[in-house]
Amino acid sequence: MPGRSTTFDNYSNADGTCSFVPVNPAPQIVLSPQTFTPSPTQGESVSFTATLRNLSNVANVPVSLVVAGANNAVYNATTDANGNAAFTYTGVVSGADQVLALASAGSSQLVSNVANLAWTAGAHSTFVSLNQSPAAGIVGAPLNLTGSLVDVSVSPPVALSGQTLSFSVAQQSCQAVTDKTGTASCSVTPTASAGAYALVATFAGDSSYLSSNANSRIDLTVAVPTPTATATPTATATPTSTPTPSQQPSIYVNPSAINFPPRAGDRGTATRKFRIRNDGNAELTGYVMPLSDTGFFVIRGGGYFSLAPGATREVTVRFRPPQAGNFTSNVLIVCNDPSHPQLSVTLSGLGTPRPKR
Repeated sequence: MPGRSTTFDNYSNADGTCSFVPVNPAPQIVLSPQTFTPSPTQGESVSFTATLRNLSNVANVPVSLVVAGANNAVYNATTDANGNAAFTYTGVVSGADQVLALASAGSSQLVSNVANLAWTAGAHSTFVSLNQSPAAGIVGAPLNLTGSLVDVSVSPPVALSGQTLSFSVAQQSCQAVTDKTGTASCSVTPTASAGAYALVATFAGDSSYLSSNANSRIDLTVAVPTPTATATPTATATPTSTPTPSQQPSIYVNPSAINFPPRAGDRGTATRKFRIRNDGNAELTGYVMPLSDTGFFVIRGGGYFSLAPGATREVTVRFRPPQAGNFTSNVLIVCNDPSHPQLSVTLSGLGTPRPKR
């Protein structure tokens, strides 16, 4: 307006930038780094730091790191005195991941920036299980040790045959080769004194598969004659009061899988919806992860949510194939339901060739 001017000389620097700092900056959580160059190789580990800012107390705050994409997972940590929470995770599967951090500040849910990384193909990760091995044995008697080995870098995991597993317990060791079910067994005869001993099964790995191991406990006892049992009168049970049901949320997602109708590549679109419902008796809070896939997009209902008992939330997903071919993905949902802290909705769709003119 002529004859009137407004200046900001009291707040601007000589180079024209503004040095004004808000009096009450909003609480936030920042995740770093945002990108990785070069891209990590499958089987390696990457580290992230989530930092709380603009809070009166930044220490001992629970933080969750949510990974969505090829390596869906949720990791938990607590901030140190400087408000930093450190995380490290391994890329078991090659492909793209999106990563973000979540924390609570009073009644507010803090959501960080999204970090992106792509895992290049490399050696596959393996997993050793000792679930079939015994938990107890007798000193001086043969002890049959059994382990299983699977490739967890494929979905679903695949049993690995022809691989050597090494077992050790109570200063005894043996080796066995896995069969077509990925199972290997061998025997040792422990001579150590009675007590609890660590059982370890190890896969050394090779150029195609990463090493892994498993640990459990075996209690060794000395064989003694079994005395004849004497009948003992059974005491009358004291009635107990019925416990009061605990207050906790319960998540229900429907449907759990969506198959989109075929659409022309780089031209057609289709949208479908799923619902999140709180079937519990306490508030349900959580987060619907965004999708970075080139074929699927969360266009409504994504991000943080809070549902009272019985309440629902609708999430809309769009399918737009960039070209012809089969497309699959999933929407990851993390929440405070102790029984189901993370769920996913599987997405699939077919991109068809563009019609000829």
